[in-house]
Amino acid sequence: NVSGDTRYSAEQVIEAAQLEIGDNLWLSTSSKLTANASVALPYVKEIRVSRSIPSEITLEVIETTPKYSVKTDNKYTYIDESGKVLETQAEKKGKTILLKGIEFEAFVPGTTAGAVSEENYKLAMEIVSYADKKDVKLTAVDVTDINLITAIYNSRIRLEFGSGADLEAKVKMAGEIIRKL
Repeated sequence: NVSGDTRYSAEQVIEAAQLEIGDNLWLSTSSKLTANASVALPYVKEIRVSRSIPSEITLEVIETTPKYSVKTDNKYTYIDESGKVLETQAEKKGKTILLKGIEFEAFVPGTTAGAVSEENYKLAMEIVSYADKKDVKLTAVDVTDINLITAIYNSRIRLEFGSGADLEAKVKMAGEIIRKL
């Protein structure tokens, strides 16, 4: 039995989780099933297992959502909050934060996006983290030049942070100024 609001069919989840009839119910742990399914079904964040004696198991699928997008070769790759690649599409969809100035090794759905430049990636993640804490809704972060870091607020206001020094204070100040507009 499969439950949860998911884009995948019950058959896809069961197959990807590598669960078969006759498997020992008590050896089928959430972490094992999640690890099995999350590579084949990239939007799977977690599978919670509940058991009913004598022989029924229910898998509750919790999905992840895209938080970031990266544009390469006129395509958009979507990445969740943990850095997991979800999919690549020709069209931009949804409200994601466009990351610029970060080169990635490869985009393989279901795996973690590996940044070539860890420093640029870390700076972008810091800005987003501070912005989330201050409820500053960023739509893009550009770390192409780490001495001229910029971000776009709400698709309309360009924020210039300069270098990566004192990012938390800079984001806090930007949030205070934006709230006064």
